[in-house]
Amino acid sequence: MHNKIYLYDILKYFILFIPISTVLGSFVLNSNLVLISLTILFHIFVVPKKYLKDKWLIAAFSFLLLQIFSSLINEFNVDSLVRSISFAKFIFLALGMNILFNYNHKNFLIFLRILFFVVVFVMFDASVQYFFGENIFGNPYRSERLSSIFGDEYIVGSFLCKMGFLISLIFLFKLKNFKYKNILLFLFLMTLLLIILITGDRMPSLLFLMGITVFYLFKGLKDYKNFLLIFLIYIICIVMFFSNPIVSKRFKEISHERYGLSKNFDIKNSQWGAHFLTAWEIFKDNPIVGVGSKNFRIESCLAKYEDIESSSAKKRCTTHPHNIILEILSEHGVLGMVLFLILIYFILKGIKLNYEHNIFFLVSLLICIWPIGTSGSIFTTVNGTFLWLNIGVLLYSKNKDFFINNKL
Repeated sequence: MHNKIYLYDILKYFILFIPISTVLGSFVLNSNLVLISLTILFHIFVVPKKYLKDKWLIAAFSFLLLQIFSSLINEFNVDSLVRSISFAKFIFLALGMNILFNYNHKNFLIFLRILFFVVVFVMFDASVQYFFGENIFGNPYRSERLSSIFGDEYIVGSFLCKMGFLISLIFLFKLKNFKYKNILLFLFLMTLLLIILITGDRMPSLLFLMGITVFYLFKGLKDYKNFLLIFLIYIICIVMFFSNPIVSKRFKEISHERYGLSKNFDIKNSQWGAHFLTAWEIFKDNPIVGVGSKNFRIESCLAKYEDIESSSAKKRCTTHPHNIILEILSEHGVLGMVLFLILIYFILKGIKLNYEHNIFFLVSLLICIWPIGTSGSIFTTVNGTFLWLNIGVLLYSKNKDFFINNKL
């Protein structure tokens, strides 16, 4: 009994620190994830067996084992093996959240509040950087993109996009009896969208706009006035976005040079087209288990992929394909793709969209794993944490006590 209480106490501090560590850099975040993993491993015998028998957990560890196997059977690469093994930290994060929140629901509410304040702080800091040329810590606005507290990493748009709907749950739980709850939620989402737009991050802007659309479609628009209001605000956001000369210049550069969105819509010859085509060729050469974790950056630079049908072939050499589906296929093959889809299936199984909070979860997860377009790697510490934070909360929401504690 004492060991079980000790497990919950240690997990509490590490997991509640996760929202803060997401903005303190990869080293702090990775260290925290490792500590969570070690805490669970050291107390594995007191973890309630019901968690260890969950089908999502079996699927997740199967995917982990495949990654390790894929890294071992390809040309030995220490970085690849370490990346494969380190995927376990994401699984333990979701497992730890599920254990801690079910042990005491107040831990979930505290976690949500901390995450909410972190996101609001980043929103404020990014706005300061945009309007005054540097953020509150003196980090300058450069490269025509905002970085806010993330320094040299231009992921502020991605962070706000992937955490936005998750923290919006606070309106559902803390203001559920407030008359103007829905209006406040709508205004908050619109404010968040505007800030994501000014970061200059193209894909997060599109994904969050899509997320708002899907959310309100599921939620149900009761009359045409609401629809017209949302449509009008979308138009205003788009006009504001493109009226900014810096943003407009960046969009043209990206559209023409990277995406190939010229008059002939030649995406094949764009920079991203070169990445996608190279990933597809690597997959065709290694269809079963791929080339192993973190090995796309090696394979894509090989001379045999110089002749891909793209005028941007010289730009094919990069860290990852910038697309979730192509990353899994090229590095983990068909088996990896199948196991990943099985994992997502068990995570989503049992979700009922007649409950409002589940719409938040579904949209948030959809944003994190959207398969069409460009994306960051879901296997890196930061992006992986964004995804598995959403998964951890979603798994907890499927527990019957979640409804009782929130009186839903």
